[in-house]
Amino acid sequence: NVSYIEFFETIRTISKSKSRLITAPKFLAKLIAWLHWIKHIITNNDLFFTAKGLNHIYCNKAFSSSKATQQLGYYPTTLKNALEKTIQFLNHQNHVH
Repeated sequence: NVSYIEFFETIRTISKSKSRLITAPKFLAKLIAWLHWIKHIITNNDLFFTAKGLNHIYCNKAFSSSKATQQLGYYPTTLKNALEKTIQFLNHQNHVH
């Protein structure tokens, strides 16, 4: 398992992005989501994120692959390897600019 910060830092490193990761308390993120929702109602612009989406992020569910490892001999791909392959695929599909 990795934290969200580790996850996004790994993406930033692999993609060679110079963007910064900004952390905010949950209540502030929810406030921004609700304000964004009001803007969406007024302007009909697309939503970037919602309060419901934030609830999914903050639910902190953890999954284990130990049963698959024991019974099937499955070993998960490392986060770094999976992200490298994904970013490489997207770069070749012209989805990332």
